[in-house]
Amino acid sequence: MDLNVLYSLWWKPKSLERYLKTQGIHGPPYKFLYGNGKDIMELTQKVRSKPMGLSHNIGPRADPFVQQSMIKYGKVFLSWLGPNARLVVMDQKIIKEILTNKSGDFLKMEITQSKRLFVTGLANYDGDKWVNHRRIINPAFHVEKLKLMLPAFTTCCDELISKWEKMVSSTDFANWMWNLNLKL
Repeated sequence: MDLNVLYSLWWKPKSLERYLKTQGIHGPPYKFLYGNGKDIMELTQKVRSKPMGLSHNIGPRADPFVQQSMIKYGKVFLSWLGPNARLVVMDQKIIKEILTNKSGDFLKMEITQSKRLFVTGLANYDGDKWVNHRRIINPAFHVEKLKLMLPAFTTCCDELISKWEKMVSSTDFANWMWNLNLKL
């Protein structure tokens, strides 16, 4: 095995894991090549093989790995997608700080050229470009502007509810929701 491959797939992730533990950030251990990918798939299959409960708490079913890790390691933890570290932040105060920070201190993972074709916009910008675009779109989400959009939201919701009422008895509702998500 080439030393560069060994460095990228073993030494670098393990050294990052050790460093983050010294900073107080824990998580499931890195596993060679796959990271936590196998654990995520196995846990997801296990959870989805059982019927869903009647509560509105869908978190444990939607992403059981994150739910389980949050219970075990806290609201900020480290997980691995292959050899790439992923810092999972579920603490509302920290999320607010990240989203409102205008200094550009929080950098995102680099996206490959092929993914850039499909994923664009504010979510991919860093630094000054992110700050500039955030400043441009921020006024659109001011409370007063959102209040003006309320009649349009209400009309859309009313139309959607009336469609649902008609479909409940006549159509497979899950397929309709799937198609709705594809349209959005």
